[in-house]
Amino acid sequence: MGKRYQVFISSTKEDLEDARQEVSQALLRANCFPAAMELFPAADEGIDDYIKQKIDESDYMVLIVAGRYGSVNPASGLSYTEEEYDYALQQGKPIVRLVHASPFEDLPGSRIEQDAEKKAKLEAFREKVTSSSIARLYESDRELGAEVVLGIIDAQQRHPSVGWVRADTALDAEEALEIARLRKQLAEYQSEDSKARPAEIIGQEMDQYPLTFAVFSKIYPEDPSGAIRIFKDAFISRASSSQQLKATDWARVVNADLPQWTEMQVRAICLALEKEGLVLKTVATVGYVRLSPKIDELIGLFAIKSLLASE
Repeated sequence: MGKRYQVFISSTKEDLEDARQEVSQALLRANCFPAAMELFPAADEGIDDYIKQKIDESDYMVLIVAGRYGSVNPASGLSYTEEEYDYALQQGKPIVRLVHASPFEDLPGSRIEQDAEKKAKLEAFREKVTSSSIARLYESDRELGAEVVLGIIDAQQRHPSVGWVRADTALDAEEALEIARLRKQLAEYQSEDSKARPAEIIGQEMDQYPLTFAVFSKIYPEDPSGAIRIFKDAFISRASSSQQLKATDWARVVNADLPQWTEMQVRAICLALEKEGLVLKTVATVGYVRLSPKIDELIGLFAIKSLLASE
């Protein structure tokens, strides 16, 4: 199932409106949800519970630091942007740091901090951001789109997060129970009374379906159990008793629900399922309108095999 990630954008606002827009658009193109102050209700108490909630909900943070320090919270003496950054650090959020390389030399006066005290705080904040962790330096707002995408990709690789999925593709209660059942079955296989090792047991059972196993493992090695479940759902939704699915159409029709697989791959799947008795033909037509109940057995075997591999 495809995941999307929520990314909290932290920066000063008025001087970085174009920069924030560039980053937001780049995040949307990268299949992420930007969480930005432009979308929040007004709040004048600094990093309040609402902002904390949004940071907590987010998978990653993007911090943009340029030539202004921003509004200061009288209670702490820190800018709201610095408070957001400190809170995200405390919560262990992966942060992509985008810092202007030379703001006081390159930016116009309206985008540079004029207050001496604030400028000193900005220098200290820049030092905090760039000295303790890797920061990406940029020179113009046009660079930010590419920089944030590269930063998010790197963060996803080094710090995988939970992310968000569509409700209709999320794990439902029935699937959770099935996983629990499979884990219980795995535990039974691994009990002291078992006469054979789990890998041997599963291997013997999967010998019934060598072709199907080989095809699904080749096409989707990361999760063959999930792949065959997707195929089953797509097949059933298309191949009903009222919609005969002719043999010559199987790949085209199923592929409409599985665009990530090529027609040749879908044909290979159907051929393997037919050869090993997992697809049943109807008597009246050459349509493939039913899947054998044994396909659920195969899905369970794939799942247990995956659990074994992760132990």
